[in-house]
Amino acid sequence: MKTTITIESYEIKQTKTNKPMRKYKTDIGVINCFDEKLFDKFDDNLGVPLLVEYEENGNFKNLVKFIKIEETPTEKVEKKKSEVPTAMKLSYVKDTFATLTAYTASKDMDIKLDVLWDMAIHFIQKAEEDLR
Repeated sequence: MKTTITIESYEIKQTKTNKPMRKYKTDIGVINCFDEKLFDKFDDNLGVPLLVEYEENGNFKNLVKFIKIEETPTEKVEKKKSEVPTAMKLSYVKDTFATLTAYTASKDMDIKLDVLWDMAIHFIQKAEEDLR
């Protein structure tokens, strides 16, 4: 059965025949996993919605397949909002400031540096808004 789960925690266990297994506490209850190839996929994604496949065996649920990490719509929006890192924006502002400073100097314009800095920030913010 396919479903989306979120793993809250897990226990490292062994079967009666001393084979490794995991016991995962999830938002839909406890689910076991006996496939060692899957342990890392599940262990490394605590608190993340995962699309998985599991089988029911009596009262037990056993994970049999990792399909993919689910991405919620809010995560997509957050990623889009923060596409340009702050350090990169600062670099753009510095480049714009340097260009403005050189231009005003070549035209013998008397504009204070703090005004040029504010203009550079404004230009980059405006460009970012226009590109959204």
